Amino acid sequence: AVSVMSSLLDTGLFLPRGSLNRDIKTKWLSFEGNIGKYILAFANISATGKDIFIAQTDLRMLQQSKAAIRGVIEMVLKRARCTSEDIIEVLVTGVFGSDLDIEDVYRIGMFPKFDQAKITQVKNSAIEGATLLLDEKNRERVQTLVDELNYIELTEEEEFKKLFLEFLPFPSR
Repeated sequence: AVSVMSSLLDTGLFLPRGSLNRDIKTKWLSFEGNIGKYILAFANISATGKDIFIAQTDLRMLQQSKAAIRGVIEMVLKRARCTSEDIIEVLVTGVFGSDLDIEDVYRIGMFPKFDQAKITQVKNSAIEGATLLLDEKNRERVQTLVDELNYIELTEEEEFKKLFLEFLPFPSR
């Protein structure tokens, strides 16, 4: 979905404020009332026999997720008194994260530009983490890390709400 969003932004089919562009006339874009959808594959060529599409509501959910992720990153950077240029390594994990095209992530504004960082996408990180925790040799190291962590309750943070709204629009080219 991130790569689709990036492509839609690049072509002008999706506007930075977060809506499909009604001014572009193409068979791939349709509207029923206020609900728009972009056709990825028409029914006659799809394996399901139905149109495969991404709807405005799907794009809106991705937009909100992107704003939340970016807001968290910016808030953590600020609390750590550093900028994205100070970061030397970024681990992107999970089923969603491990398959992302990082250039598309930058394009939609989900991450700040980590110019100095090595970005590594890690699959099965939960399993690796559980394995490390079960190893007796790592318990003390893990406890030290846990003791150094700072918990942030985002729902109570006005700063997060402001950052969320700031990063809701998509960057324009």
